[in-house]
Amino acid sequence: MMPERERLSNTLFCVAPLRSPEGISAVKDLISLLKNSCRVAYQPLLRPLRSKCSVPHRGVERCSVPHCGAERCPVPHCGVELERMHIDRRWRHVFECSLAYHKGEHKLVDFCFICNNPVAGQKAWEIHCQGHVARHELPLRCDFVKFRRAIACAGRCMTCMHDTRLPATRRLYGFKKQASWEKHVNECFLFHVNNLGKTDMIPCLDPECFIAYESD
Repeated sequence: MMPERERLSNTLFCVAPLRSPEGISAVKDLISLLKNSCRVAYQPLLRPLRSKCSVPHRGVERCSVPHCGAERCPVPHCGVELERMHIDRRWRHVFECSLAYHKGEHKLVDFCFICNNPVAGQKAWEIHCQGHVARHELPLRCDFVKFRRAIACAGRCMTCMHDTRLPATRRLYGFKKQASWEKHVNECFLFHVNNLGKTDMIPCLDPECFIAYESD
C-alpha cells in the first residue's frame, strides 16, 4: 500500500554507506513518510484521482476555486468526490466501487490482497489463486490488518492455507472482517488439534517449519 515502507523493509537492514544508492533511497523514503499527511491509505489500483483546476494558479499555494485538487474515486463512470464522504467510508467506497466495475457480467469478483488486483470470474479466480500457490507466494502473516482506515491484509486461516487437499481459492480465502476471521480461525484450529488425537506436542501448520508446541 505504501511503496516507501516496502522499500525501507529492505534498505534499512542493508550494510551500506549513507551516500550509497541504498542509503540515499532510505533517506528519501523516510523523508517522504515524514511529509505524508494522508489519513487514508489505498492500494495502488485504488488510489484516488485529483481534480484538475481550470484556473492557472500562478504560484498561489492554495487555490480559492471550490473542489480544486479534490480527491475523486478512480473508477470509470464514478468520480465521486471522496472528501464529501466521512473519512471512514472513503476506502470502502473505492474498494466496493472497483469490485462492482470489474465484476461486469461475471457472477463472482474478488480482490487479491497478495498482488492487490481484482479478479472476475470463478474460473479466473481459481487459476489466479493456483498461481500464487504454485509460486509459493503464501502470505507470511495471516492476521487481519487495517492501516489508515483501509484493509491492508485480509485475514487468512493458517490451517486452511497449508491444507493441500483444499482448492486454492479456499486455501487463500481472505476474511475482510476481523470478527469472522477470528471465529473461523479459532474453530478451524480447534478441529485440527482434535483430529491429531492425544499428543503432547502440536507441530506448526507450516510444512517448512519444524517447531512444535506443547499441548495444554
